[in-house]
Amino acid sequence: MSSKVFRDPLYNYIGIDRKRDGWLIDLLDCRELQRLRRIHQLGVSYFTYPGADHNRLAHSLGVLHLTLQALQHLKNTFDDEQVNQARAPLLAAALVHDVGHGPFSHLFEPCLGIDHEEWSKEIILSEDTELHKVLAKVAKPLPQTVAELIDKNNNDHPTWMKYLLSSQLDMDRMDYLRRDSLFTGAGYGHFDWHRILSTFELYEQDSGRDIIWNEKAKFAIEEFIFARYYMYQNVYLHKTTRGFEKMIEAMWRRARRLHRDGEKVSIVPAIRRFWSDKKPKVQDYLRIEEFTVLQQIQNWTENSDKSLADLARRFLARNW
Repeated sequence: MSSKVFRDPLYNYIGIDRKRDGWLIDLLDCRELQRLRRIHQLGVSYFTYPGADHNRLAHSLGVLHLTLQALQHLKNTFDDEQVNQARAPLLAAALVHDVGHGPFSHLFEPCLGIDHEEWSKEIILSEDTELHKVLAKVAKPLPQTVAELIDKNNNDHPTWMKYLLSSQLDMDRMDYLRRDSLFTGAGYGHFDWHRILSTFELYEQDSGRDIIWNEKAKFAIEEFIFARYYMYQNVYLHKTTRGFEKMIEAMWRRARRLHRDGEKVSIVPAIRRFWSDKKPKVQDYLRIEEFTVLQQIQNWTENSDKSLADLARRFLARNW
């Protein structure tokens, strides 16, 4: 087959052209990306919605799929050298933009004191990662370009490229709203994504190119705005999910305090290494996965500190 095909519950098929974009398959096979299979897209939302077991890798493939479609639309309507040169950096950034996520996605950022976007850049730029080696093989400056594209504070690249990756109407949001709606069963994330992707244009102005939509897309964009609002109200900020998020944060604060006070809290090796290093190494961070955290919480159920043990037991038993 000329394409590598993935069966996806949202788009049915996601295809990667082996001849043109075969390097994306190598990128997908990197251990740093495969780690995303073991990170829930919606953190602990599966405590509220039992079907919300989808992972960050599936979402990353979805973002890649939408970016491929957006680039095809640009090639059909605005084909020039800048658009052609943007293909590899945009596709790579679409696939690896979430590679720095920790256990349970955003939930563990305050627990570990991390910013997943900063770790994404560290992983991309580290010459020790498989991901970096694949990108550098495609083009030596590609890792740096991809890291800059996913950096929200970097404006060295054309506005339209940044807009596709990170904006109020980007490929990331368009995938996760529909994907999260499907897996939770909430049903609020529906909008005409195909019209949004097939009606945008590049607009030339003094500061460079930007992305605009014509009037035909206004109702699809309105649907998108309402879908996002409804998903936040009904899924992302659901009181049960938020309750378990606060429980795990409280558990982590308690354990760290006991650890600093010299109490025995049975820290698993991967977390101990991460806590003990003022500037943790990339490989130490990548070892902290959801099963690492769940093992840690399981250990705490038998801790001598009653508060920590109670929090751990109630979290695992879904008793808040």
